[in-house]
Amino acid sequence: NMGWDELLKFMFYCCKSGSAQHKESALSILNSVPDIFGVDQHNYMTLIKEMLFASLNDPDHPNVRFAAIRATCAFLTELEEEDAKRHFSDFLKPMLKGIEDCVV
Repeated sequence: NMGWDELLKFMFYCCKSGSAQHKESALSILNSVPDIFGVDQHNYMTLIKEMLFASLNDPDHPNVRFAAIRATCAFLTELEEEDAKRHFSDFLKPMLKGIEDCVV
């Protein structure tokens, strides 16, 4: 876990930032390395959900919403526990809305 805690703190900081570029950077990391949380993932699940849900519902930055869709899909694909996946069912509506916003 050497150094990973700092990266995770950085990602959460970026997602709470007012900068769309910061948010997209954090989401890009999660999209590229969805299992970044490793064996400690269950400890971060609430924060991961908060980060992704807030980004999916970003009212001002469609690129952030689309990056959040990609990151959420990558994360859920790597998530092994089926029960944990069910906790993301409330993400479906903002994900579909984000896709709609990108294609319309």
